[in-house]
Amino acid sequence: MRPQLLALRATNQYRTRDIMAYLGLRYYFANLCAGRDRWAEEVSLHLVMSRSRSAYFHSLHFKDIRTDGQVGYRDIFLPGPNESFAEAALLAECSRHAAFRSPDFVFSYRLAEGEDSQGVYKPYFSGLQERHKKIAVVCKADAGQVVRYTDIKRFYPNISGELAIRAWLKACDVAQMAPPVS
Repeated sequence: MRPQLLALRATNQYRTRDIMAYLGLRYYFANLCAGRDRWAEEVSLHLVMSRSRSAYFHSLHFKDIRTDGQVGYRDIFLPGPNESFAEAALLAECSRHAAFRSPDFVFSYRLAEGEDSQGVYKPYFSGLQERHKKIAVVCKADAGQVVRYTDIKRFYPNISGELAIRAWLKACDVAQMAPPVS
């Protein structure tokens, strides 16, 4: 049996990003039943939501060289196969609702739509390329003007859990989508 859309999205999301999560998914999908969308939407979701502890592996990813010469790292929590697959199902459902779509001025973490199987998100470099094209258009159109853009390199760690939950619940309310309950 050929893997269905959510299995392909989950696997392709981690193929080039995190080898441990990718290998976990490949091993997981050796069970032919696990490659079905229904498995992601029902079995994986149930296993994740009924677990008393999360199955995320803490790792450190290179971030930068600090001014004191020390190497800076970013904390990354890699999902187990059930978490990856349940996330793919959740994000696929979110992509069906406008409340979860990125505004036109946000170029990363755009949810995959339709039958796109490249990953749970649209490719980063496609968004980066689109961003640069839009910046170029604005620069050419408004000669003598100042164009400002932001890159939120250090933004994500500053988002509190409470703020994220409020935004999540608001989007679920707008989409009339019941949030999963743990």
